[in-house]
Amino acid sequence: MRTIPVLCFVGASNSGKTTLIEKVIRVLTIQGYQVATVKHTHKTFAIDTEGKDSWRHRAAGVKTVILSSSAQFAVLSGTKEELTIEDILRRFVDDIDIMIVEGFKRDQYPKIEVHRGGVSKELLCLNDPSVIALASDEAARLRISGIPVPDIPILDINDAEGISNLIEERFLKRRANL
Repeated sequence: MRTIPVLCFVGASNSGKTTLIEKVIRVLTIQGYQVATVKHTHKTFAIDTEGKDSWRHRAAGVKTVILSSSAQFAVLSGTKEELTIEDILRRFVDDIDIMIVEGFKRDQYPKIEVHRGGVSKELLCLNDPSVIALASDEAARLRISGIPVPDIPILDINDAEGISNLIEERFLKRRANL
């Protein structure tokens, strides 16, 4: 079984993680890479619609409902505890080149920190050695600020192509040579 690289995008709520991830996914998929994503949330969520067959199955008491068509499938399953990234990879993901994760900031996977001035109160990279790059709308200011940012790339938050190039170089080109 091959190892799938995992990269987390972390940062404060409303810092722009989802928008940046969307842009990066577009660049990577245009380049031919197969990407999977996981969005971590602390809230409960629902993707099932009340009254639909799958909702009725769950209301009747099943543990897992699988929706399947010729174009896609979805698994709705109860869980006793939060799944880890490893659980998700093992159970649900195959045939991809990279897993991009939004959140899971306490995990030790490599991370790109998304920082937005006026939103982000602190720099996570100051205390987390797994942060490999910083994407910020204040990239120029941070480079010259005197804040002891670790020796990591500081990229413009709007430079999805540059961030994708970093991801490709660090995680994907190396895989192509395996």
